[in-house]
Amino acid sequence: MSKNKRLQKGLDDLEAALHQWLGAFENKDRLVAVHQHLKGLAESARSSGVGELSARALRIEKPLAALVANPGLAAQSAIQTAAALQELLAWDAAVPPQHGGPPASQPQQVAPKGATAAPIYLFNSNPLLGEDTAMQLRYFGHSVVVVSDIERVGSAIEKRPPSALIFDFEYREDLMAKVAALAHARRPPNRHYPIAVISTRGNFKARLAAARAGVDCYFTKPVDAAALIDRLDALIVSKVAHPFRILFISDDPAGAAQYSDVLREAQMDTRMLHKPAEIFEAFEEYRPELVVMDVHTAACSGIDLTRLIRQNNVYLDVPIVFLSHDDSLSHELDAINSGADDFLAKPVDPAHLISSLSSRAERYRALRGLIMRDSLTGLFNHSAIKETLAREVASSERTRTPVTLAMIDIDFFKRVNDTHGHPVGDHVIRTLSRLLQQRLRRGDVVGRYGGEEFAVILPATPATAAIGVLDEIREAFSRIRHHADEGDFTASFSAGVADVTAHETADALFRAADAALYEAKHKGRNRIEAG
Repeated sequence: MSKNKRLQKGLDDLEAALHQWLGAFENKDRLVAVHQHLKGLAESARSSGVGELSARALRIEKPLAALVANPGLAAQSAIQTAAALQELLAWDAAVPPQHGGPPASQPQQVAPKGATAAPIYLFNSNPLLGEDTAMQLRYFGHSVVVVSDIERVGSAIEKRPPSALIFDFEYREDLMAKVAALAHARRPPNRHYPIAVISTRGNFKARLAAARAGVDCYFTKPVDAAALIDRLDALIVSKVAHPFRILFISDDPAGAAQYSDVLREAQMDTRMLHKPAEIFEAFEEYRPELVVMDVHTAACSGIDLTRLIRQNNVYLDVPIVFLSHDDSLSHELDAINSGADDFLAKPVDPAHLISSLSSRAERYRALRGLIMRDSLTGLFNHSAIKETLAREVASSERTRTPVTLAMIDIDFFKRVNDTHGHPVGDHVIRTLSRLLQQRLRRGDVVGRYGGEEFAVILPATPATAAIGVLDEIREAFSRIRHHADEGDFTASFSAGVADVTAHETADALFRAADAALYEAKHKGRNRIEAG
């Protein structure tokens, strides 16, 4: 949702007042403050044209007013009203941000966002404590429903299958038995979701009971929301890997199409190239993870074309597989010596073709991941982000669409390391990494540029729209609690943003975004500046 500053301040004020009230439920002054901020939010939303937010706020205002008039109402009424307020804030955070252009196609795995994703069900017999944990998870873009009666978890699953279950309780055999029953019931393919347990007990007996019950991950308090999300995301099986990209180079369209159809049925993505002279344009645009080509073509032999490809260091590791009717040893040796990785004699059995190509493409993807990914966060590293930006700028020039670069730096990060230690500093870096991946689009590219600095590429997005999106992420990050021996703390970041409108090369974009980041630091940090 695109919000003006007044509306955003109303949401922030309501959230702050709500947290204060949750910390002292019997304090009437804090309850009155929540009521006042809720009424102000409803008015701000109405005047800003955000009718649904205003209507949702007004629906809660009536029972909240009754609580203010009669604080002696049943505690359950206060709990239900507090939960409704938390859901209101979660609903607002779940509305996807409006980017300035259509979704880009650059593949990047992220979890489903906001209201469009299956919810996480979080059980805690204390609704207020459950809502506090839920709010931390919602900052990462997840929809979380708190259930205070474990008997209702099963019925909630029947109505809407979740993306995950989280049970927050002290170890008890009867509760663990119910978790085991729910774990057993998820066996059908359409009910495969991870189950996590959060507990103050981390001893062998409690962990063993959880393992026997079918629990997938076990966390002891205080739980780190980023670590919990990381683990759940790794377990959620609905995340489908992107299909391998296979480039066919052939002057026999019918024959190539036949094999292409076989690969597509195996969930691979294929593209045809019939003019060898366009090879580098195809590599730049399509970025194949494997090339299949005929040994003999009219315009150029496959062996010569392979040698041409291998002249470029960027494409040294892309697997190349030859197809040929001639299965003589000399031709196979020539193909391998030219830089090819495999030689398949036509006709190729479909099962053999799928197995041979998928195994090589999978190995290539894994090796590229090791080369291009940062070991701490799993994001693109410095070299990969520069390479990706150069490609996006070139694409922007061809398609006449905007592309924006944001440079992000965690504020006072040295102080975090000095005060809490480097392991805690690494945790803060991973938390921001996870938040960026969760809250940005599938087409946006996130990288760790070095140390505590990140780079974000937003294709098809002007700088003005990017600033709005990143500002929401900045606010969410500043509210996430990080755990340390010295006590919980929060962190913030600053960012500089630039787009191709005034900076036409990748190097110029980096310089402009860096300069804007420096300006944001100079103006007091925890802000975003445009360059």
